[in-house]
Amino acid sequence: MTIQEQIERSRKISQYIMQTAAPMGLWFIVEYLLTALAMKNVALTFIRTPMMLLTPVLLFIALRRLRNIYFSDDEFGRFRCWYYGVQLMFFGGLIEAVGIAVFNQWIVPSNLAEMHNAMLSQYQQVIEMLQNSNSGAPLNSLTDTLTQMKTQIEDMPVETPVGAAVNMLSNDILYGILWALPFSFLLHRKPSADKNEKNK
Repeated sequence: MTIQEQIERSRKISQYIMQTAAPMGLWFIVEYLLTALAMKNVALTFIRTPMMLLTPVLLFIALRRLRNIYFSDDEFGRFRCWYYGVQLMFFGGLIEAVGIAVFNQWIVPSNLAEMHNAMLSQYQQVIEMLQNSNSGAPLNSLTDTLTQMKTQIEDMPVETPVGAAVNMLSNDILYGILWALPFSFLLHRKPSADKNEKNK
């Protein structure tokens, strides 16, 4: 492959990553909205959880499609696959971060405070349930631990829209780093035999 062909392929790959990251970012935004709503309506957890489990599957499909389109007869190394996986999660997370910041700043400014209070309410419900169960020392120890965690959350300030966006972006990058690693071994492809013959 000539230098010009390599440059053209790199340009097309960058375009593919951006085009694929856009729907992934929207997918992440829907996940976040369902997470926020699930604090008030537990039934939505049954929608949010499958979406979260499908996210690494979508990343795998995107990487496999990239390999098949742009590296059909060329080596697709492990580091290259890992790098593209992290890129996809980064740009998808960047779109999510912008969406979250806009949502929490202008659309529903009270969302972060409501999520904070809903989390405290869930802790309180579990603590009361354990206290009413009249169980032995093991559950009493768990109750004390949950009470301490609830106190710590109460002392924490409500997250800002920018802080929430940065945290979600950091999580997406971390997940990308972790998920792309096993995918790099599954999707790794050595040069074809015909190409090796030509290079001899």
